[in-house]
Amino acid sequence: MYWEDVDWCTTGLEVGYKSAYNYQAVIRHKYGSSSQNTFKMYYLNRNRLYFMKKHTAGMKYLKFLSYFVPFILFETTYQLIRKSDSQMAKAHFYALLDGFRLAKNPIKRF
Repeated sequence: MYWEDVDWCTTGLEVGYKSAYNYQAVIRHKYGSSSQNTFKMYYLNRNRLYFMKKHTAGMKYLKFLSYFVPFILFETTYQLIRKSDSQMAKAHFYALLDGFRLAKNPIKRF
């Protein structure tokens, strides 16, 4: 959930598959993507961190972390202080922690 489609396509590209798309295809979602809730924010940020660890290395990964970690810490602080939303602050903070836990041993299939 969140980033699984990008992970799937990237993994395929890494082992030699090619991606294609149909520009005439129509996808309808039952729920809007603009909704902001703690469940969504947690998994979106946790899986983003996991994806980057799984598919990048070295300076590229460090560059990502130099942006991502301060961003999440800022969001956590912003949600807590300016919005008084402790649940959303927890979602951001635990996404960061759990993302690092997952990223310690990413699944290497190939």
